[in-house]
Amino acid sequence: IHLVAPVSDLHIRTKIKKDRDSVRQIAAEVTEYAKDHGLIVELSGEDASRADPEFLKAIYADGIAAGADRLCFCDTVGLLVP
Repeated sequence: IHLVAPVSDLHIRTKIKKDRDSVRQIAAEVTEYAKDHGLIVELSGEDASRADPEFLKAIYADGIAAGADRLCFCDTVGLLVP
């Protein structure tokens, strides 16, 4: 299953109207729930290219601790170019 969590402050504030701590908690809970039900889990950080690197590291660490099998860095708006 592919789980997507907004990780930039802009997306956190405007899309789900939560704070960083809430996003971390929700991402970890749904990852753990999916793993408990036998699913392979990919946790993606939506808009990761505009996220605070320390927050991104924290939410990915939470995902790993909750059992995520894969992590994905999403450049949602195409900020990073080759």
